[in-house]
Amino acid sequence: TLLSAGISPDARTLGMLTAAFFAPAVLVGLSQGVSGLIGALLIEVLLAILLLLSRQRARKKKIIEQLPVFIDGVSRIRGVGYSLTVAYNQGVEMAEQPLKDTLRVTLDMQQAGLELDEAMARLGQVYDLTEFRLMSSIIALAMNYGGKSDILLSRLGQYLRDRDQHYKEMLAMASEARMSAVILSGLTPFVSGLILMVNPDYLMTMWRDATGSTFLLAAGALQLLGMYLMYRMVRNF
Repeated sequence: TLLSAGISPDARTLGMLTAAFFAPAVLVGLSQGVSGLIGALLIEVLLAILLLLSRQRARKKKIIEQLPVFIDGVSRIRGVGYSLTVAYNQGVEMAEQPLKDTLRVTLDMQQAGLELDEAMARLGQVYDLTEFRLMSSIIALAMNYGGKSDILLSRLGQYLRDRDQHYKEMLAMASEARMSAVILSGLTPFVSGLILMVNPDYLMTMWRDATGSTFLLAAGALQLLGMYLMYRMVRNF
């Protein structure tokens, strides 16, 4: 998930992110107690998820937009007589960011002994992109059975352009539903965390009561169910 969002998962980066995540919550916990700590962590988790998903979505969108140009470049290099692997590797060096850094992972995989189609398939799993899986299928077909791989790649590039145009039209129509789902999913946990930070006794008094704790648990279960149902409704938009 971090890699698909453009965040390098090395020890230094993870250490800085961990410190930035826990430091504010610890400060709130020292002043407000355990309830304040829980509330701060709840809000920080929501904000971290929102930021991570936002970065991941923006990066994937940019990659998909750059992919047809990259495919066209590989197709042209392949068309002048170079092998598919050589054409791909040269295309990676000419690609724009962030696609260039994304595809460079496959170069490292090839140096480690994987075939190009296997490297693309693994990259598709990491980024959860159908486009990479389609490229992997075409590359595997060309490497195993031969044929006009440059023609297949050029058609794939055109298909991705057409699909991206239709996707943008659909996204424009569904943007209101997506935003409503995000707000409704995060509003209750955010308000709960804010209450625990500012006035923890407001909820803790209810939590210590047997009936009140039952209502809180039921409310939490219904909130999770509602988030799941909204996710199922808008996940394909």
